[in-house]
Amino acid sequence: MKKYILIATALLFAGTSVAQAQDIKPYAGVAVGTFSLDFGLGSKSAIGGFVFLGADLHENIAIEARVGTAANASYLGIIDYGVDWMVSCFAKPQFQVADGFNVYALLGGTTMKTQFGSNLPGTLSNTSTDFSYGAGIELNVSDQQSIGVEWVQYSKNANINSPVFPGLDVSAFSATFKHEF
Repeated sequence: MKKYILIATALLFAGTSVAQAQDIKPYAGVAVGTFSLDFGLGSKSAIGGFVFLGADLHENIAIEARVGTAANASYLGIIDYGVDWMVSCFAKPQFQVADGFNVYALLGGTTMKTQFGSNLPGTLSNTSTDFSYGAGIELNVSDQQSIGVEWVQYSKNANINSPVFPGLDVSAFSATFKHEF
């Protein structure tokens, strides 16, 4: 699976060289939200966030990279678990549905390090790569800034029957702020 995500990401970035320089519009932003963390026995919420860099390659397609983390959640107040760090790369098909109002999808991959039992001796951790997807909306508040909300499924790695910690199911509902250059 990792190999396919890496190949798809490389092809996506290689295809960006065909776009003319004047058409590429870089942007950066921050997001904060509620991350749903599940190791197989029900999800718990934790606050999290990420920074992102991207480029609009065309009015209907962008690419985006993200780096983020989420706080720990607790199972029955006994076992803590969470996301130490995550790195995501996305293709971002986007469409303007009204003046200054856009909808978009996110398709790509995420590599993340998760941990389980951080308050116990012998904490387990796992670094894994998984297919990621999501959708969101953006509202332009000025010529260069926009705000938005989105939902993203970052990973589906929970397996309670695994003899070792395989990772977490991680999704997030986030508020975003974006600045275009």
